[in-house]
Amino acid sequence: MSARPPRILAIMGSGETAPTMVTPHREIVARLGEPKPRAVLLDTPYGFQENASEITQRAVEYFGHRVQLTIEAAGFLGPLAADQSQRTPIAEAAALSRLRTAGFVFAGPGSPSYALSVWRGSPVPEALTTKLAEGGAVVFSSAAALTIGRFSVPVYEIYKVGLPVHWLDGLDLLRAAGFEGSCVVIPHYDNAEGGTHDTRFCYLGERRLATMEAMLPDDAWVLGIDEHTVLMVDLDARTATVSGRGGLTVRRKGASRVFPAGEPLELATLLAAARGETSTARREPEPAGAAARAGSPPEQAAAPALKSRRGSSRPSRRRSPGGRRPRRRRPF
Repeated sequence: MSARPPRILAIMGSGETAPTMVTPHREIVARLGEPKPRAVLLDTPYGFQENASEITQRAVEYFGHRVQLTIEAAGFLGPLAADQSQRTPIAEAAALSRLRTAGFVFAGPGSPSYALSVWRGSPVPEALTTKLAEGGAVVFSSAAALTIGRFSVPVYEIYKVGLPVHWLDGLDLLRAAGFEGSCVVIPHYDNAEGGTHDTRFCYLGERRLATMEAMLPDDAWVLGIDEHTVLMVDLDARTATVSGRGGLTVRRKGASRVFPAGEPLELATLLAAARGETSTARREPEPAGAAARAGSPPEQAAAPALKSRRGSSRPSRRRSPGGRRPRRRRPF
């Protein structure tokens, strides 16, 4: 009887198919051992987009050329898929079979709201929970990362549509993985694209996030992951590593503790911070120049692009080893 594969949960803040995340992807695959696992791209988050097939093709090429991993699309695009041939019972059963038999499941760009609307009531949450319990890697980034906590940020509805701040029910996969309390995952945590106003915390900014925190239950906490950064958790060893350009933030009731990349981390330490059991918690600092920009309305910023395409690098960000800035992918 073959040994059970390790149980790995990886959450990326952004850059899931950028050069910055090649090494983390390769490390995850290496941990799973030989032979290389069946890898599946869970394509639901962007399934409604007209260019869904292009996004899939770019991801397949990225994993094949850069990670040396063959990955196939699950084909679980949801009711708004441009290609309705994938909506037949036989096609959806085949998609779920791919998901269940995969040792490496990846999901990234798109819409968290759409993904949740498709996954609720489907076998997908159970399949992912089983993966985390029985062995394999679940790698979620950007929009997909927003779905895995107890609650989820409907970022587009708040930031661009103009709906009042509110939460959606998430998949709560983290509780099944041993994370205590009502965890909320927020990628793009250090986003600075607003320029003249605060777009940290996945375009919410401090004002909106503080308001939304007050709506959460008492055991709630925020797991914030900076852009081009990954939290990799070994659920068997109960250890975690943070790598990439930024860091990891645990925030509870407005007080934060930052875990920088490269710092060894026990999962127990992270969860203690989530319970507020730390003397090093601090209030979230204001972004540079916030006082002078306090009156700037958030609507002046460019919208976070739905498409999974790469955008220009943010000025003054850290450079890659070759002296070139890593090319950034616009969120979602």
